[in-house]
Amino acid sequence: MRCASADRVRESVIVDHIIPLAHGGTDDESNLRGLCAVCHEAVTREQFGYRDRKAFGADGLPVDGEWS
Repeated sequence: MRCASADRVRESVIVDHIIPLAHGGTDDESNLRGLCAVCHEAVTREQFGYRDRKAFGADGLPVDGEWS
């Protein structure tokens, strides 16, 4: 899905609910898709309104290029 649109090839390792169960989705095969771990995390963040959080070093300063 996202990997293909970004011209990347990654192993599909997670079965994702297109419409999450918490949002009324079902376990029906038509509501399932395979995603890589990176895409699954991104989709979940979007669906549930989570924001990316900046990583911080031991000194308390933001660490550039790293997200947690």
